Amino acid sequence: MFNDKSTITEPHPTTPNVEEFLTEYRFRVYDTLLAVALSICTVVGLPSNIVSLIYFYSGRRRDFSSFTYILVCCIDICTCVAHLPVMISLYNLRRPVVFAEALFCISWSVVFYYLQGISMFLVMLLSVSRSIKLINTYHRINKKALLYSFILYTVFHLILYNVPPVVGNDGSMFYGYSRVDVYCYYELYAKPLSYIDQLIHSIVIGIAPTVTTVSFTIFVIVLFRKSRVSQKNNKKHRAAVTMAMFSALFLTCNIPCLLNNILWFLTELSYKREYPEPFYSGDFMFFYSWLISDVFCTVLNATLNPVLYFCRIEGLKRWFKRKLRGTLSLSKNNIRSMRLSVISVVSTNWASASI
Repeated sequence: MFNDKSTITEPHPTTPNVEEFLTEYRFRVYDTLLAVALSICTVVGLPSNIVSLIYFYSGRRRDFSSFTYILVCCIDICTCVAHLPVMISLYNLRRPVVFAEALFCISWSVVFYYLQGISMFLVMLLSVSRSIKLINTYHRINKKALLYSFILYTVFHLILYNVPPVVGNDGSMFYGYSRVDVYCYYELYAKPLSYIDQLIHSIVIGIAPTVTTVSFTIFVIVLFRKSRVSQKNNKKHRAAVTMAMFSALFLTCNIPCLLNNILWFLTELSYKREYPEPFYSGDFMFFYSWLISDVFCTVLNATLNPVLYFCRIEGLKRWFKRKLRGTLSLSKNNIRSMRLSVISVVSTNWASASI
């Protein structure tokens, strides 16, 4: 399915050289800082998302929003783990390390882009559903619609990421690890297939942030106009504000990815991969724009989501404190029991020795 060109790991020879780039101390520092930031995201995001998932799953509510939050937590847990190969490569001067295995490299690319896309898709559904609910309080959204849309998106993603490798099987594509971007991806070279592929990818990436932006704007306008919501039910008002903050966080972390895809598509269309060009000729844009917009921002979003849950959802805070107190109390009881057991054994042995 893949030819020898899938093992290429260096950019076009007329573009900036990775080895020369890595000889500069400041860029090695930048790479290390990004790796440390990704490490912090794992340490904070992974346990926080697991706790949030347990809370949402153990709750009595099984409505559309709760079910979506459960799926978002699952996706965020996977995202906090999926970036580890990128982090390892950053710690190792952008060497492939685990990406050196071709099958793993290709599989990682499909999985990570799926996690990125489905996360955007779920937040879009959640934002739109909450906006509809705020406008029409009595409207109910069926959970089956969410499940069907989830399955359809998964099928669409699998098709999207399997057709280009088949089309580019004649050697007119790149599929592998790039030290420039520090992750694996595919890229078609043949025209006009490369333009069509990039356009489809930009549209797919752009739909969720665009729809969420419109939904978020409507949501905020209606929220401020319906002041009676806060007077009648403060809990519903707080939930609405939380959803607005959730959407705003999503847009902040994903707009860079959308803008980068649009900029790359326009660059390909106007300059046809000629170097230098006005956008990606600088070292920062060339070596960091995709790494930050595609990987770091996605992982950052997955890390900050549970932080927002803990700050805004009172039920989660009370549940976590109750579980923490129970765990600490159980630990104290276990320690006390062990201490008494040790004292009893020592006393028995001492008494036996005395006799």
